[in-house]
Amino acid sequence: MAGGRQRRRRRRRRKSRQQAAATATHVSFLGDDLLLEIFLRLPSLATLVRPACTCPAWRRAVASSPPFRRRFSALRPAPLLGLFADNDCIRLPLPIFTAADSNDVDPDVLAAIRGGDFGLASLLQDGDAPEPRRWNVACCRDGYLLLAEWDAGVLLAMVNPLPRRRLNGIAAGCRGYLTCLRNVHGLSSDEDEDPMAFRLIWLCHDESRVRAAVFSSDTWGWRVLPWVDDVEARTPPYDEDVTDWLHPGTEANGLVCWRVRNQERVLAVNTRTMAFSVWELPPPCWQLEG
Repeated sequence: MAGGRQRRRRRRRRKSRQQAAATATHVSFLGDDLLLEIFLRLPSLATLVRPACTCPAWRRAVASSPPFRRRFSALRPAPLLGLFADNDCIRLPLPIFTAADSNDVDPDVLAAIRGGDFGLASLLQDGDAPEPRRWNVACCRDGYLLLAEWDAGVLLAMVNPLPRRRLNGIAAGCRGYLTCLRNVHGLSSDEDEDPMAFRLIWLCHDESRVRAAVFSSDTWGWRVLPWVDDVEARTPPYDEDVTDWLHPGTEANGLVCWRVRNQERVLAVNTRTMAFSVWELPPPCWQLEG
């Protein structure tokens, strides 16, 4: 009898040790550092989303680590999903989306496109408007599409088609001065903690001065900066018949640049300091349009 009880105790102890060892090596017990190193080897963003949503701890590990998200994005440039273009058809007031060649797109990406709102149908669901608004593409940045509607007195909307995220009700940044659609630019936010944050920069000008207004998704408001009065002194007189004396702007490497019409100069603003400067174009660029 005593020998039988001892054998049963040994079996129970051995089984307990085996269960403890199996529990200690289970994937759910991985530390965040090791888990993120494993996630870093996944081939695409779509394949990261699925395991990250498997359990709250994994989702929290990804969401709480901006350095990991930066490394993951740097190793995998975002694939081209397609192109948006303005629509001239009166009956269709929304931009048209043309998907990239499906033969070159990952199946996970195709599934994400099918689940998104790339037809921008959410913009038609505006109960305050008597009829659908006509939206035009102003900019695209970090998955967000910046749209402008001029008939309502300049109304902006930010749409992220993949998660069907829509942010409406952004009014014009500068009123009462010369502004144009091409002078609105979407910028990445400086805030790493919120990947959904964004900024907008709106350039306004009169006959000789410029000023910028900056919109932040954190405060949901515009910060209108003072006029810069010495731009005219740094640029020769332009054609008085041309009220819009700047070509469309281009954003790159923390700068937004506009070429001055009929001149060999470029107006630039640093998106971090919001300081304006005027640059001379090299002679080979003098005859280029835009």
